[in-house]
Amino acid sequence: LKLFGSASLLSAEFVEGPLKQGEPAYAPNHLLRVGTTYQHPRWGKVALSGTFVGDHYWADNNAAGSTGTTGIPAYGVWDLTGELFLWPAAAARGSGAMARWPSRAALLVGIHNLTDETYSSRVRSDGIEPVPGRSYYAGMRIAF
Repeated sequence: LKLFGSASLLSAEFVEGPLKQGEPAYAPNHLLRVGTTYQHPRWGKVALSGTFVGDHYWADNNAAGSTGTTGIPAYGVWDLTGELFLWPAAAARGSGAMARWPSRAALLVGIHNLTDETYSSRVRSDGIEPVPGRSYYAGMRIAF
């Protein structure tokens, strides 16, 4: 079981020019990533991770403009991912690129926005663009 995290703290402001003392666009005061991963040496791994972003302006002039809104509200999103090892790479474990993978093939699955939060991370000409919501994916990794 592994725990991980990172934090970015930012105090951004224009110090010269026409936007002096305003905040740059897309510069939240904090960005926090946390999570945990469990890996079984034979069967696979699963991870739960969260991303938390503070509120921020979408335009350098900090004005609403034609969108009618000045900023993007704070949000937090949880993701759940998994990897199921399909067959071992025993012959290649000790050398080269295969040494980092315990399996020659794996099924990859994930859920983005696990709690189906309503949030926005972009602005377009008619307002804040909401993220579609919970999404799923599946794939496969094959190593030669």
